[in-house]
Amino acid sequence: GLTFAFSSISSLKQLNALTTVKRLDFITFSPEGNPVTNFSLWKYYLLYRLSHFNLRKINDVDVTMTDTILAEQLFTNLGSVTIQQFDVSRILGLLPDVRRKQIIGHIDIQEQKKGIPPKPSEDRRKQIIAGEQKNRPMGTEPLPVAGLIYTSNIRPKSAAKNSDKTSQAVASLVDEIRPHWQVVSSAISRHNKLTALEKVWNAVLRDTVRTAVNDFRSLNSTVDGALS
Repeated sequence: GLTFAFSSISSLKQLNALTTVKRLDFITFSPEGNPVTNFSLWKYYLLYRLSHFNLRKINDVDVTMTDTILAEQLFTNLGSVTIQQFDVSRILGLLPDVRRKQIIGHIDIQEQKKGIPPKPSEDRRKQIIAGEQKNRPMGTEPLPVAGLIYTSNIRPKSAAKNSDKTSQAVASLVDEIRPHWQVVSSAISRHNKLTALEKVWNAVLRDTVRTAVNDFRSLNSTVDGALS
């Protein structure tokens, strides 16, 4: 696992850089020195972005199936919008060499069998995205997730210009889901309360039964106490 203490991690995009590690089961971010932990949804973004690692614990708290499902629901659209802005060459650059050759080779073979000419770049992009979803190896990032890559704040003007469409699309998506954040935060709060209740429920039930048994053993004094 990894532990980040006073690492000055302040944005979600910095979490994208964690995909460079080979394997990750546990991860900890100390609230002191890592402002990103102030975001209510940072854990769910981390789960979505590192979904291919199947994280088991975040900040010493077990990751549940509910957490994983909620992360998918919150950020799947963000990944899809982002990947739709990429051209063919950039999408291919997100794939490992072996996987890229497999997908392109399969598409070329299918076109040759059907005797059709290579399709325009837009159609080829859709073919690549669809092909990547089939028989994806374990531990490999899905394209919509891999599209959320880490970038430095210092970029050439040309790179900044090329990212305008993506930025506008993401900004539009954020505006769309912003009204739902309060609902999501409320749902997360309820889920956390239920989780806490589950942890203490057995003890509460045991104490309740013990008290009832003791009251039954001294029934007369219990009745007298209730009537007085």
